Amino acid sequence: MKSRFDTIQLRTVAVLLFGLGLFHLASLWTYQVGLRSELDLNNESRLAERLVSIKRAVLALPATEREAIAHSLSDGAVEVHWSSVSLASSSRHADPSIGALRDRLLSLEPELAGHQLIVSAPPATGGGIDPHRIDVSIHGANEGWLNISVTRLAGPHGTMHGVIWSTTLMGLGVVLIAILMVRWLTRPLRVLGVAAKRSYSGAEPVEVALDGPREIRELALAFNDMQRRIKRLVDDRTQTLAAVSHDLKTPLTRLRLRAAELGPHSSAGDIEADLDEMEAMLNASLMFLKGEHVDEPSRTIDLPALLQTIRDDLIDAGHDVSLSAPARLPFNGRHLPLKRAFTNLIWNAVRYGSRARMALIAEEEAVILTIDDDGPGIAANEIESVFAPFKRLDTSRNRETGGVGLGLTIARTVIRGHGGDISLENRTGGGLRASVRLPRPV
Repeated sequence: MKSRFDTIQLRTVAVLLFGLGLFHLASLWTYQVGLRSELDLNNESRLAERLVSIKRAVLALPATEREAIAHSLSDGAVEVHWSSVSLASSSRHADPSIGALRDRLLSLEPELAGHQLIVSAPPATGGGIDPHRIDVSIHGANEGWLNISVTRLAGPHGTMHGVIWSTTLMGLGVVLIAILMVRWLTRPLRVLGVAAKRSYSGAEPVEVALDGPREIRELALAFNDMQRRIKRLVDDRTQTLAAVSHDLKTPLTRLRLRAAELGPHSSAGDIEADLDEMEAMLNASLMFLKGEHVDEPSRTIDLPALLQTIRDDLIDAGHDVSLSAPARLPFNGRHLPLKRAFTNLIWNAVRYGSRARMALIAEEEAVILTIDDDGPGIAANEIESVFAPFKRLDTSRNRETGGVGLGLTIARTVIRGHGGDISLENRTGGGLRASVRLPRPV
């Protein structure tokens, strides 16, 4: 299955989104960790200052007045009591964070080191320790204990709405900029791709404009040079083969005259048959070679009307041919080559399959013509090879049936010259199906 990200544009956007999103999340995590660390340090510093202030205020009074002033110093986050026993338990130092908190409080306020300082966490209902409160007990010089219960601050309480909106806007901005940038950068590549698809689909190859960055211009220049070299090569080959095929007709004519001089000789008929076959092959070769260079310009053709004409000619010749097609279906192409290609395919169907059933349908991006016959079909391993020039199958494409093996070759050459293709397949109920697909311009 082809990947969804099979274009430079989508892959660039995906890489940018993934990379920037990953770095953005990492930066947010680093920011949150740093912010939490700063808040914890600030909270611990304020707690140490608060403990020293409470200690000084309470211990400065007589023992009988200390509970009253302790109660007045309590607020929502801090609850202060004066008692003869310690509220915090030194046996609950199993949590390393509590011991580390005690050490930091002593380092922040060395004054607390002059008293016995106990820091612990109260037990939680389901076991363990309560993560939201700590208990602090400060010994008041053999006169009792100052017990302080502090509600732990959970760090920043802001919502993630700002982060989500920031990330979303960043992502949309990256997508928009990436699409515009990549479309601008890849436009010459798309033009080059279109030109490559249209190469030799017309009478002359279409050269690519030398536009875009330097690398794209160099690629377009090399592509244009390649097209010119290929065209010269094909022209030279075609002209040479056409000249040889044409010149061979002269000695064939002399041989035919000499065969006629033999009179009723026993081998005269065989010689005439061989000469007929050779002449048929030369005529087919010339038709094939000329078909590669048709100067007819493209124009609008009504495909149903063209197929109807071929069908009527074959019906008049006594063949069984049917057509299912829309009333009208315009197509831009070259009339004579298309007629020759369709005629070859339909003639193969009636010659080797007794009848031809044509169906023409129009899709959004293509025109599809299917031609079914009732013949023996073709072996699966030879379906593609029958398009090779002069290829004839022994079981159904022999000399007695006529033809020299160029009909399918000419048909595929013409159809591919119009940007389409031909495929063959054996039908489930027997017979062969030829499918012609021609692209429709968007």
